[in-house]
Amino acid sequence: IDCKGKIMLCSASSLFHDEEDQMKILRFKENGGKIISVQHGGCYGDLFFQTNQPEYSFDKFISWGQKNHPNFNLSFDPLPSPQLKKLKCDLNSGKILYVSTSGFFYVPRYGIRDFSDSYYRYKDTIEFFSKIQPSLLNRIEFKGMLPCHFSEIDELKKRFKNLKITDHPPEKKINEISLVIINNYSTFFYKCLASNIPTILFTRKNTWKLHDKALKIYDSLEQSGVYLNDVNSITDKLKMNLNEIHEWWFSEKVQKARKLFCSEFAWRSESYFKDWIDYLKKL
Repeated sequence: IDCKGKIMLCSASSLFHDEEDQMKILRFKENGGKIISVQHGGCYGDLFFQTNQPEYSFDKFISWGQKNHPNFNLSFDPLPSPQLKKLKCDLNSGKILYVSTSGFFYVPRYGIRDFSDSYYRYKDTIEFFSKIQPSLLNRIEFKGMLPCHFSEIDELKKRFKNLKITDHPPEKKINEISLVIINNYSTFFYKCLASNIPTILFTRKNTWKLHDKALKIYDSLEQSGVYLNDVNSITDKLKMNLNEIHEWWFSEKVQKARKLFCSEFAWRSESYFKDWIDYLKKL
C-alpha cells in the first residue's frame, strides 16, 4: 500500500509493547509514510539520558514543551498535551493525597536512576507518616500503584491503622483534594503543576539524574518550597494551616517557578485541539 503523503501519530505503547502495532508502523514507514512519535508521559525533557531513543528516531517528535535536549542532536516540535487537560481540586476540603511511586528499581540504568531511588522513597515515606500528627494522618489518603516489590502499602497498613488507602487513579480523586504530595518524578506531578493544583514533590535529590538546564528549573521549585527532599522539611511545611498553604502556593515566587517548569516540560492549553490541527495542516 502506498503511504506517501500520509502521517501516522504513535506513542510509546505502540513502539515498545505491541508487536502487531510495531509491524504496522514499520510497514507504514517502508511504504513512504511519515511517522510522528508523541511524548506519552513525564520525564522526557528533564532526564540527563532518555532511554526511549526509538521515539526520537522517526520523522518528528512532539514534546510537551521542550524544543531540544542537551544530550541529543535533534529538535522537537512542542505542542500542548491533550493529557494535560485541566484538573480541578477542592481548595477548601483540607484533604491531602499522597501519591507514591509507580515502581521500584533493581537494575541501575545509566543516566536515570539506581536502587537508592527505591530505597529512599520507601524509607522516607514510612518516616513521613511516623512523624506527622494523628490529626493530619486522618486527612490523608495514600495512593500506591499496582503492588510490586518493596511496596510501602503492607508496612503502612501495619503501622497506621487509620490511614486511608485508595485504589482509584489519582486523577479521579483530585476533585476531593486540597493538596497533593508526590514522592516521584511521575506524569501525575506534571499534571498537577499544569493544572495549578497545590503540590509538593517529596523526593531525594540526585536519585534521578537530570541535565543542567533541568536542574536549574528544579532548583527554582526547591527555592520556592515546591520541591522538598527531606522529611523534616515536609513535616514543617504541613504545620501550616489551609489558608497558609494556599497563600504559599499562589504566591508570586511559587507561581513563577511553576510556570517556568510548565513552559518547558508540561505545556497545557485550552485550545490544544486547534493547536494540533494547525500543526498537522502545515506538515
